[in-house]
Amino acid sequence: MSNPQLSIAQHYHERTKYDPETIASKNKRLDWDNQPIPFKEYKLGTTIDLKPYLKEDPQAFTQEPGKSWWRLSRLLLCSYGLTAKMATMIGPPVYLRAAPSAGGLYPAEVYLISRGTSILSPGLYNYQCPSHSLVHFWDSEVWSGVGCVRRIVFI
Repeated sequence: MSNPQLSIAQHYHERTKYDPETIASKNKRLDWDNQPIPFKEYKLGTTIDLKPYLKEDPQAFTQEPGKSWWRLSRLLLCSYGLTAKMATMIGPPVYLRAAPSAGGLYPAEVYLISRGTSILSPGLYNYQCPSHSLVHFWDSEVWSGVGCVRRIVFI
């Protein structure tokens, strides 16, 4: 009897799952004095504060652009925002995210590409989860370089 063909998901899982032998051979102690920076910070560009849209009742936003800002703010918070801050006995606090990194010691990031909407001018934006804000750091039409993407609308 032949083996059934693996689905793409099963194939990906088999190729990327943790191997206990590999993990054991690379076992190192944590270096608490030399931790990576938990967040990428852009020090240039225009910052857009999304916190005011979390405090408002969603029913208060019946018209644009407030409704779109509320939806974007909620999407970013629920998909990759900070959910808690835990104090530690030594060192800086530990931040918990809506999408944990499974132990990765690198800052995963969320970027938005805008072609130009009623609320976002064209360009590239970075979601800053510590301050729940967007940084508009690339101010131009970036879609021409993407090529294969025709249109994505979620707001």
